[in-house]
Amino acid sequence: MTSDWLVSYHPNPTATTRIVAIPHAGAGPTVFRPVAGLLPDELELLAVELPGHGKRLSEPPHRRSDTLVDALLPAVAAAVRDRDWVLFGHSMGAFLGFELCRALRRAGHALPRRLVVSGRRPPNYPAPELDLHRLPDDEFVHELTRRYDGIPAVIRGEPELMRIFLPVLKADFAVFETYRYSDEPPLDLPIAIWGGRDDPQTAQMDGWAGLASGPATRRLFDGGHFYLTERPERFARALAEEAVHRET
Repeated sequence: MTSDWLVSYHPNPTATTRIVAIPHAGAGPTVFRPVAGLLPDELELLAVELPGHGKRLSEPPHRRSDTLVDALLPAVAAAVRDRDWVLFGHSMGAFLGFELCRALRRAGHALPRRLVVSGRRPPNYPAPELDLHRLPDDEFVHELTRRYDGIPAVIRGEPELMRIFLPVLKADFAVFETYRYSDEPPLDLPIAIWGGRDDPQTAQMDGWAGLASGPATRRLFDGGHFYLTERPERFARALAEEAVHRET
């Protein structure tokens, strides 16, 4: 299935379960391309493509989470209305996935069978850093590289690519740095909490368990903040296990 918002690199109309995957700040759906081809036949991965990213580069990126979630909701609801589904989000995608679930609940749509949050402190946890998106470009790049090694060297070394990439990346950071958590009842679903062993945010992720009333599981991966791209086969195996798992 393909739409402006959702990309399937391996369309599978017979799949019994769909995985909706939301990438980290600055990333497009291609971050999930290697994983999509490694999943078993019963699964189909739908990667989220946000405005300003990938093939939607000409569209202005969102800078606020509420407008972004409101715009994404109809596409996701339509894509999963006739299927079992699981929602995965990494870093910025983790808190967007959480807020998407809350928006789906408010709108009366079915929630995913499981929410997998990865590489991000819970949204009700106070952010310890100053807002990076407000920094001048040079300082922004320096801090982002120091904290996350978050801009590939091939982009940092090309001024024209940086000119295109930086406004989108700063807009993504504005999405979660301007976000303010509002209290609602826990989501009625199981939640899986994933993180890289070398990612400082992993130590702050336990609080996710209190945001869902279903069972909470935890999984650590060798690697840092971008563990999921370091060994796609390992990540695909874990994602498939979560997608087919059912509570007993």
